[in-house]
Amino acid sequence: MPFFHGASGFTVEHSQLNEVAGDQFIVHGTDGISKLYESVAAEALHDAMERSNAPRCMEGTRVQLQEDFMSWVYGTHDSADWTDRLWMLGAAGSGKSSIAQSIAETCAEKKILAATFFFSFRSQKTNNFTRFIPTIAYQVALAIPSTREFIAAAIVKDAAIVDKSLKAQIYALILQPLALAREKHPDELWPYVIIIDGLDECEDEEQQAAILNILHECINTPQFPFRIVIASRPESEMRKYFGGLGSSRTHRIDLNEDYDVEPDLEIFFGVSFALIRTKNLIQDEWPAEEDVAELISRASGQFAYASTVVEYVKDKSRQPKERLRQVLGIHSDATQEHPLSPLYALYDSILRKCPDPKESALAIRLVNNTFISPNKFVAAAAIRNTLLGYGVDAWARAFDNLHSLLFIPEYDDFSAGYKIRHKSLLDFLQSEEHANDLYFSHTAVQTVTAIRFIRMFERKCFSSACARTNADPRVLAALELNNNVFAYYLLHSDRKSPDLVQLLRNTNISSCLHLGETRVYLLPSALNEIWTAVHHRDLGVSGPHFMFASTVRQTVFFRNSALF
Repeated sequence: MPFFHGASGFTVEHSQLNEVAGDQFIVHGTDGISKLYESVAAEALHDAMERSNAPRCMEGTRVQLQEDFMSWVYGTHDSADWTDRLWMLGAAGSGKSSIAQSIAETCAEKKILAATFFFSFRSQKTNNFTRFIPTIAYQVALAIPSTREFIAAAIVKDAAIVDKSLKAQIYALILQPLALAREKHPDELWPYVIIIDGLDECEDEEQQAAILNILHECINTPQFPFRIVIASRPESEMRKYFGGLGSSRTHRIDLNEDYDVEPDLEIFFGVSFALIRTKNLIQDEWPAEEDVAELISRASGQFAYASTVVEYVKDKSRQPKERLRQVLGIHSDATQEHPLSPLYALYDSILRKCPDPKESALAIRLVNNTFISPNKFVAAAAIRNTLLGYGVDAWARAFDNLHSLLFIPEYDDFSAGYKIRHKSLLDFLQSEEHANDLYFSHTAVQTVTAIRFIRMFERKCFSSACARTNADPRVLAALELNNNVFAYYLLHSDRKSPDLVQLLRNTNISSCLHLGETRVYLLPSALNEIWTAVHHRDLGVSGPHFMFASTVRQTVFFRNSALF
């Protein structure tokens, strides 16, 4: 039916007539886009006022990474390694947002940026997916003028579209307008890069998954013209998607593995301290080279540490030398703010998102308990998981949200071990003042380890038949090595711990140490420590342990420390 069929006696001014999906209606000027803007998260745009002071890559840093990124951006369908999405993953504090901001600005300058969305847990507008599609659609309307009339028409046709499902939104506000615009302007060149930063800061994991899935559907639509960049921590939903459904046609950039950032950190500290020297009229060569080297080492490749240090040192107090001494630990005043408080707040926020924050904090301490053995094999994740009594479910609950703080191998990995990404993380967890209820003393960690060892011995070694038939030989080998350090845990445990005392009363440690027919080799010092531990007067245990003492002296063979 034609427009205004049967109508008379009226005029239309400054309006546009549209027909979308067979429906005819009037779009009054820019009313549709104005209405859409009401559902936009303006602070999620790369050039938003709120992002005026957002961190960017300092000149001369991240050069190779940015070159690699732009090479990917300019790749064509004809390229053998062409992909339509890029996942830039990195630990907390690795500089993902700075890189995303810099790359967004570069793409905008080159007129190839279609849209951005910077998620942030700090804002109710950017910590969920409610405004995600409207914000992307609004930017597409600005970046690709030929789509504007169709996006506006979609809003006028159905003002409630912004409250419907992601699938309905992306079809009405992006896919259909793109198709109509392309039909009308088949040869028009469009910006084609969409950058999504901090998807892990979308607080609901189901919403993260929903965004990934809807983008996946779009990418598999032939008419979809965009290349998608997602920057995030390697959290659960991202690992699940990019390890499965999104594994093909995805280019990965791993900030923790693919680039050596120490030269960039050296540039960053050099430029930053030069500015501080100028501002504070410092004439001498400061700081010392060895101090800068120490800061680079402590940063563990994380720019969050470096920027936090610089912000603290350049504080308006104008005492940069004194504040740097505090950072380096040369001088500390408990009455002053801790230099790394912002970084500690980041660690705390990550841990608080775990199902059981205290268990996850303890898990970090346990797997970093290096006295388990410096032997590379015994450091393997599968061995440590067994020794520490982690079943698959408990392991997932403790570690699943910690990938931005730890390198976490697969549960049954017998080759790779856990690796702390941030040295300052342990400083945080070992400080009762800063970790608060996430703090565990050294004694508490050793006590928990001793208890878990004993329980593991009970499960794995209750009989020689078990040792021969059910136990993994690699685990048995680890048990041989770790009998030596079991003594250490007992010696450094809280010997008044009710759980530990009860276990020592009820467990046949002698049988455990025999491992059935497997001979256990203990260093003389370890044997003496076990003797001391189980007979310490504070334990209040007796009976079987006197038998254990004589048995262990008769049956345990001594070997040198090469076993470690």
